Amino acid sequence: MQLPAPSDKILATSKIPAPADITECAKPFVAATVVRPVQPLWPPGVPLFTGTLVSEIEVAVNADGSLAGAWVFTPSGYPELDLEALKAAKLSKYHGGIALCKPAPGTYLFRADFET
Repeated sequence: MQLPAPSDKILATSKIPAPADITECAKPFVAATVVRPVQPLWPPGVPLFTGTLVSEIEVAVNADGSLAGAWVFTPSGYPELDLEALKAAKLSKYHGGIALCKPAPGTYLFRADFET
């Protein structure tokens, strides 16, 4: 395979905005946040125990705050608890992120603590 010969011609140019042109707001970068979390329920059939179990759910949030998707990020060790945490994360309400002063999609780590 032979590479094309070098050329001194510029094919196209475009101006790239300077950072000051695109970050003129108080907070140019803000992560997605939960604005109304839903508390997960203790599922029937899971025995009570002493201590705390944690299930973490990764939530993908659209720029408008709507849910794009959710999945178990860190399982608790009990699939039933993870499913309840996933259900609660999906029912919660979110605010999308901000990137370069404009609405942007983002992710949020929803943490569900199951304590007895």
